[in-house]
Amino acid sequence: MPDFSAHPNLTWSLILISRAQAQSATTTCAFGATVANGFLNGATFILHSLVLTAHGGFLLHAASAVCDSRAYLFSGVSGAGKTTLTRFAPDSVTLLSDEISYVQPNPVGYSAHGTPFSGELAKAGENVVGPVSALFFLEKGPENRVDELPPAEAVRRLMRNILFFAEDRELVEQLLATACHFVQKVPVRRLTFYPDSRVWDVIRDFEGMPAHA
Repeated sequence: MPDFSAHPNLTWSLILISRAQAQSATTTCAFGATVANGFLNGATFILHSLVLTAHGGFLLHAASAVCDSRAYLFSGVSGAGKTTLTRFAPDSVTLLSDEISYVQPNPVGYSAHGTPFSGELAKAGENVVGPVSALFFLEKGPENRVDELPPAEAVRRLMRNILFFAEDRELVEQLLATACHFVQKVPVRRLTFYPDSRVWDVIRDFEGMPAHA
């Protein structure tokens, strides 16, 4: 396969190409995300995942947003509440994606980037980046609460939600190593939430990675 590590600017070029190709018509891809027609063809999407994997990052089936200078990831099965959570976000929160999140390593942790990948909101994320302060796996419930996840369970859940399409042993091993490293560097929790705006108070109060990470 190509040596993507020799082209550090390729990742950014791919994001810009995807944004440029986005059109008003929408379609639904295999895993259920509603996306702008044209930019998420199979080759482009696979290339995104390969480039990220080669650089120690990944595409995650998750909503993401920046709140108080920190980025938060919200993952889970379809119907867990990713889009619901983003709909209740206050105006001060910047949406990165309501469906597919773009995660890259930085010198002290990981960063989440705004993407054109959209779900039910049919709205592209803002072109901003923030340090990932926490990853929450979502469940709906009668109250808002955050619970610890054992590291092994956190890695299993993360791997189940990473979008990856290659059958390359070396890349798969690298992706697993990246998932383990991510869980070591970033708090991973279960977030049970009642679907209203008060859940964002819980998110703001969570003591995750610092904003300068």
